[in-house]
Amino acid sequence: MAKKTALFILLIFVVTVSLYGQNLPLRVGDKPPKLDFKRLKKGSTDEPLTWERLKNQVVIIDFWATWCPPCIKSFPHLNQLFREFEDKPVTFLSITYEPPNMVQPFLKKYKLDTCIGIDNDFTMFKSYGAWGIPMIVIVNQKGRIASVIHPNYLTNELIHEVLAGKIPKVERAQAWPDPEGAEEYLRSLVKPQG
Repeated sequence: MAKKTALFILLIFVVTVSLYGQNLPLRVGDKPPKLDFKRLKKGSTDEPLTWERLKNQVVIIDFWATWCPPCIKSFPHLNQLFREFEDKPVTFLSITYEPPNMVQPFLKKYKLDTCIGIDNDFTMFKSYGAWGIPMIVIVNQKGRIASVIHPNYLTNELIHEVLAGKIPKVERAQAWPDPEGAEEYLRSLVKPQG
């Protein structure tokens, strides 16, 4: 009887993790959560970016961290795409949860041309379910989620598909099975400011 109970509990656990992995907080067609970050580099305006201000834009949100080798590896590719789409209605946002005292020295060594944002106390990481970084969220010109992917799948062709109003057929990023544990771990990597 104990063996059957243990197998049943294991089955429930596997099904729960499997279902969670398929149900990311963001699904294609959903409205994206609020943008809640501080810009590291100030642009021509200090106004916060909102979905209203980004209306009719394709928005590519890259979630990353300084300690993440796959994130760093994707920087040259993101920079290239940023340059290719500079004159098109495409906005690139790169969001980290780390404070400026960690990010600014890092960016002197690793160039990132996109708009860099510092998440407000994991608000965006939580609402976007961005625990398995690097992760890209693409929002179409109608203000709806078009895709949630790994940066390896972000191509010139994929961005053109979204600009054309299509939903790209790419492998979707998987949800992290333990968001609370992921947040705790990510918080442990933050160096105090000062």
